Amino acid sequence: MTVKILDTAKLKALLEEKHITQRELAEKAGVTEQAMSRYVNGTRTPRLTTYAAMTQALGISIDDLLVERRRK
Repeated sequence: MTVKILDTAKLKALLEEKHITQRELAEKAGVTEQAMSRYVNGTRTPRLTTYAAMTQALGISIDDLLVERRRK
């Protein structure tokens, strides 16, 4: 079985490509800077509403931030 999870490498690359800091994305997504840091580092999973706000701020679709992983 596969599940879709946040592709942290892609998120980091998008932040760099679009010249947006974690702090700026956190503000636009309505979360704390600490929460955004945890999303970027993969230690926390965003809520669907946070995904939506993040993708809107980055100008991408939710699927652009997800990667399929095989569940054990």
